Amino acid sequence: NPGEVKDRLVTGINSLAAGGWTSIGAGVNRAQNLLDGFEDARLTGGETRAIIVLTDGKENWPPYITDVINDISTPVFAVGMGAPDVLEPAGLAALTSATGGYAVITGDLDAESEFKVTKYFAQMLARLEGSEVLLDPTGRIKPGQNHEIAFKLTTEDIRFDVILMAPVGGLMNVKLIPPDSEDDEITPLVAEDSEGMSFISTDRVTRYRIDLPATIGGSKELHAGTWKTVLSVDPGVYKDYMVQIKNDGGDPSTVEKHGVLYSLMIGGRSNVKMACDVYQNSHEPGTDLILRVKVSERGLPPFRSVAVLADVHGPDYVLTGKKLEQTAPGVYTTVIPAIVPGVYECKVTAGGRTLGLERFTREQVVPGVVWHGNGGPL
Repeated sequence: NPGEVKDRLVTGINSLAAGGWTSIGAGVNRAQNLLDGFEDARLTGGETRAIIVLTDGKENWPPYITDVINDISTPVFAVGMGAPDVLEPAGLAALTSATGGYAVITGDLDAESEFKVTKYFAQMLARLEGSEVLLDPTGRIKPGQNHEIAFKLTTEDIRFDVILMAPVGGLMNVKLIPPDSEDDEITPLVAEDSEGMSFISTDRVTRYRIDLPATIGGSKELHAGTWKTVLSVDPGVYKDYMVQIKNDGGDPSTVEKHGVLYSLMIGGRSNVKMACDVYQNSHEPGTDLILRVKVSERGLPPFRSVAVLADVHGPDYVLTGKKLEQTAPGVYTTVIPAIVPGVYECKVTAGGRTLGLERFTREQVVPGVVWHGNGGPL
């Protein structure tokens, strides 16, 4: 029962008392033991299991990662919240690479980073599900505005999700417009009443899930083409939200001036896939990051060439629209200099045509990390 699971998680989190101790090894080991003892019949067979680590500090209490790494048989993913010098990036990298997961470091978090950890978490879940990320925009919106985000689907796409993250539940409305069907908009009520569609809304997250091809009220099949997500702000909830900010001692001026911060992720299951990795021989400043992207359709390289670009946000520079060169069929690479310690966040965008000549796009965020000190490849 999702509600029971959520209540147990909230109770567990509220009962935590840090006490200045960080034992990543103990947490991972406990998670592995729990999974080994999980006998729920719903989770036996072909399910996918993983352990996700969230940490904001360095290990200072046993057992350490090195003490348990050989006992972990489940893929581990890790999110380090903060700058590399206050974390344990080498240990996280060793743990995740040894088990088949990966680690990300957020870097310093500010007001514009509100959904960064949630976005990383959602991206990890997408990888576990075998899903692709089509678009991954972040923006701000004011009351009275409509933000329209278009995305393309192909007949190679099997299912898609539209996941909206906002500061408060109910603050933003979201609806979907199918291709060439302005009169067939999908709202929460339509999704709940239609077969193959679902809508979920929690305190901060709204999600549509649509199986393809989709139908609404027995109308024509909806599948390939340009879909649209339309976002707007609920005026009543917005007023309550502004009061809440003031009551919590916050400054509402940024929201008043620029609008409500939101993060949108559009993804789903598809036969068109993109895999992104960052390789580096060292974590010392001055190393090169090798960004490698592989694009495939039904396991084969695309019939036509794909345009792959990267926006790199480093600690000392921002580079937009860096083109990756094709180095093998379906494989694209580039070199990113990492002179200054910190996080180099690479947002990769790929676009091209399928074997059926339908346009597709893919997006993914992958980071490289450098710091002063020893450590193996991430």
